[in-house]
Amino acid sequence: MGENSESTREFPKLFLRLALVSYILLGGGYLASKYLPSKSHDLVKWVEIPTALKKSRTLNKPILYLFTADWCPPCNMMKKEVFADSQFAGTVGQMFVPVKVVDRQKEQGSNPKEIEELQSEYDIEAFPTLIVASPTRAGTKRLEGYPGKVATRKFLLDSSVWAITSAMESPFKLDWRPVEALQKDGPSYKKPLLLFFLDGSKTLNAYASFPTEELKKVLAEDFESYLISVDKSEKDKDKFWQFKQELIEEYRIDRFPTLVVDPAEKAIPHYLFNLSDPEDTLMFLENIADFTGVENQ
Repeated sequence: MGENSESTREFPKLFLRLALVSYILLGGGYLASKYLPSKSHDLVKWVEIPTALKKSRTLNKPILYLFTADWCPPCNMMKKEVFADSQFAGTVGQMFVPVKVVDRQKEQGSNPKEIEELQSEYDIEAFPTLIVASPTRAGTKRLEGYPGKVATRKFLLDSSVWAITSAMESPFKLDWRPVEALQKDGPSYKKPLLLFFLDGSKTLNAYASFPTEELKKVLAEDFESYLISVDKSEKDKDKFWQFKQELIEEYRIDRFPTLVVDPAEKAIPHYLFNLSDPEDTLMFLENIADFTGVENQ
């Protein structure tokens, strides 16, 4: 009976020890998942440092520099919560020319010259640091540390608007034909008819979709180009509202933005829904222009 009593008293102690060990293991697992390097795949298509500036000027997109280090816990959190998110990673690629600048001082004792120069130029003292630099606007936007997913995404979106707003005031601004002329006279079809349907409440789309001189030149020289801006909040003030709705119905537009090229009367229109990559948009338009060029001379 005495031996059984001792065993009974030992059982709660053993249970408490096991519970304590489990708590430590779970806590350690949580901390490890929070601060140790994440196994999540970084989904942003980062651009190499030597080509970033040229690409930024060619596409007229701001550069996003991510100054980071492999040993840095907040950097790994940012990677996991922002750059490993498939939807937002794609958005980053649309808004910026993204460049990852990885510090190797701790692992190798020094950094390559190009990394040293960038860290010096932008006065980098902590990791992670995000720098947004516009090809058409002086100054930069800066975020030091990782304030969390929501705040970081807001910083990126606000910085994109800051860069694009300045670019809209640059020589890249497009000159669309007036909708009034299209309603009055209809398309001439001397050139392929191009209609860009977009949500007018998101005015930056008109610039962001056609940011380069090459696109501007193609739109001006090879197409009869019209911007069809539809803003529900302006319905009562928009005297072309009914005409725009007729075009939407005629071309069966069910999403914004949509680019439609109508090469000739009674021809089959061509559609482009994803305008996030200016190079792809340019190729799409150039192929149509080449195909229809002889016919529309």
